[in-house]
Amino acid sequence: MTLFKKLFFLILLFGGLTVSVNSQAAESLDRIKAVVNTHVITQQQLSEQIEFTRQQLQAENKPIPSATLLEKQVLDHMIDTELQRQLAESAGMKIDEAGLDKTIASIAQRNGLTVEQLRSRLEQENMPYAKYRQKIREQLIISRLQQDEVGQKIAVSPQEITDMLTHMPKVSTEKASYHIEDLLVPLPDNPSSTVIANTK
Repeated sequence: MTLFKKLFFLILLFGGLTVSVNSQAAESLDRIKAVVNTHVITQQQLSEQIEFTRQQLQAENKPIPSATLLEKQVLDHMIDTELQRQLAESAGMKIDEAGLDKTIASIAQRNGLTVEQLRSRLEQENMPYAKYRQKIREQLIISRLQQDEVGQKIAVSPQEITDMLTHMPKVSTEKASYHIEDLLVPLPDNPSSTVIANTK
């Protein structure tokens, strides 16, 4: 092969690689549905979650929204979930393996299954067990985050208690009225002290 042919071949090869790389990059960019801070939600992730949600709705005999509405609802939910996950991660919230195993065992028991049967059922529905564990872990972390946020919101300071007592209407006893009745209790003639005490 002459030097010219070699160079021409390399140019074609490099040009083909460039087109291939650019094509893959464009395809990857097309699959990005949302960016949540540093996290990317891809079309594939969205499609998987849409199908998972569709199966859940079918299993619960609930109406399934239109494809456009379902995609929007699922994507919004994924964004909210990711924001809460990142917030929980920044707060150092974690779920240990023992707690995760206990939760999954409880889920299986509520559905009348063993953990192995649950795992088989998930595989039949094309849900990898590792991904299912990760989803349950995220739900537990988000639930703990929400509980902490609620607990912080309902915390009442001593000053708030003082302010509440200050603004509460005072109960006035000046206009209070009392209803008094005389009750006649029959007693035998010449009652003993014991009978009188019991009657009182």
